[in-house]
Amino acid sequence: MRHLRPIAKSRFMPLHWRLTVTYIVVTALAALFIELLGGMVAAYLVLKFPYTPVVIADELIRISPGAAPYLSPAPLTPDRAAELGAWRRRVAADAETAGEKSEKQFRFGYVAAKSQTVRITLTDAQGNLLRLPDAPATENNMPLTRGERQLIARVVKGERDPEDLAVREADGTSLAATGIRDTRNELCGVLVYRFSYRLAPGEIPARFAEAFQIDVWIVVVCTSLVGLGFGTFVARRWTTRLETVAQGTEQWSLGDFAHRVAIGETDEMGQMIARLNRMADELTTLIALKAQVAQWEERSRLARELHDTVKQRLFALRMHVAAANRPEVSDAERTIALSRADEAATLAQSEMAEILKTIHQSPGATAETFADRLRSLANQWESNIAPITVEAPVHLPQFAPETVQTVCRIVQEALANVAKHSGATTVLLEVECGESGVASVTIADNGRGFRGEPRDGGNGLQNMRERAQSLPKGSFSVRSAPGEGTQIKVSWHE
Repeated sequence: MRHLRPIAKSRFMPLHWRLTVTYIVVTALAALFIELLGGMVAAYLVLKFPYTPVVIADELIRISPGAAPYLSPAPLTPDRAAELGAWRRRVAADAETAGEKSEKQFRFGYVAAKSQTVRITLTDAQGNLLRLPDAPATENNMPLTRGERQLIARVVKGERDPEDLAVREADGTSLAATGIRDTRNELCGVLVYRFSYRLAPGEIPARFAEAFQIDVWIVVVCTSLVGLGFGTFVARRWTTRLETVAQGTEQWSLGDFAHRVAIGETDEMGQMIARLNRMADELTTLIALKAQVAQWEERSRLARELHDTVKQRLFALRMHVAAANRPEVSDAERTIALSRADEAATLAQSEMAEILKTIHQSPGATAETFADRLRSLANQWESNIAPITVEAPVHLPQFAPETVQTVCRIVQEALANVAKHSGATTVLLEVECGESGVASVTIADNGRGFRGEPRDGGNGLQNMRERAQSLPKGSFSVRSAPGEGTQIKVSWHE
């Protein structure tokens, strides 16, 4: 099994910080969006909600006693008119700076308040407009609106409820009024507060940007700190679990399939870890099955090796011993038969040693070429069969050692069948290599042959067929007819 190098742990943990930065950015953008949306709603309420004039009417009740000393007792003298004008200027100045104060308290009120128009009107107890000497001529000559007249009339009639003394006109102008009462709680005048917002559509982006100049940085810094802390916690939690999975997969890559990853929580990550653990279980089972299959394949291979090598040598040994034991043979023939029997025994012993060697290690490529191996087999069997002619191209491809070994075993089995059943006088062993990458070996004899297709039940033909099918895209064919010999052909891709 190929061992993989352990995965080096990153110093900066990119995934950890990518998750953290993503959380910071998303948190900051979400906070800014929520603040912007909330500010737009608040600005809309400040500009449109009818309750705003009522709030101002309550405020007028608080400041109206400041005008009572100048209106009581009637009539209004020039000196008190001048002092009343100064008082009105102070109230107007406070109204103009209210927006600047609200910038620190409620910035969207500041957006509207900076563009507000304020008008403070004073009347006597009967509702007559007081023309103060310090007021511009245009203001003294400006007539009261219908809404102002209605509020003044309500105050004169004795209305004191702020909700009934506040109104918003159709153009968005807010009106609020209250009575001015002296120390005896008698009505001595009416205070009318008129204000409107004149914010052009083109000014809105600039005013919002001005209101956001300071707060946007506060929001970004605060949300970034919160996102950094919480994002680090969440990202660290996920990366820790991913590191656990990575360590488990690393153990599996090293062949330790007994290792299991702790599942922890039963979320999507936990389900994925459970599936990985099941995969490790299945891999363990698969490896065990493959080991069993490898054992069976090795046993089958050894059985074929014994059948194609040692068994054939022992068969040849038996034939030579039987020939030597015939009473009619001469001493010279007996000596030759015993010599061949000794040669067969030596070859059987050598092939048994080779089989034992392959049990302990895989055979590698040898210096002997494929054609040399085939000629060696032909020389070994010529004494038992008949002259064997080997025809092979001068330049053969370099076949894999496993392929050479398998083809040689098939040739050996075919020659053994010729020796046992054929009665042939000539045998041809031909090697061909086509341009399409197909190689083949043909074993043909002029023996007695047989009729029909051979049955697969015989060990010899069955072993040859199985070996041929184990070659790369291998095929196996047999052609035979009575009196015309037999031809066996094995083909495979290089």
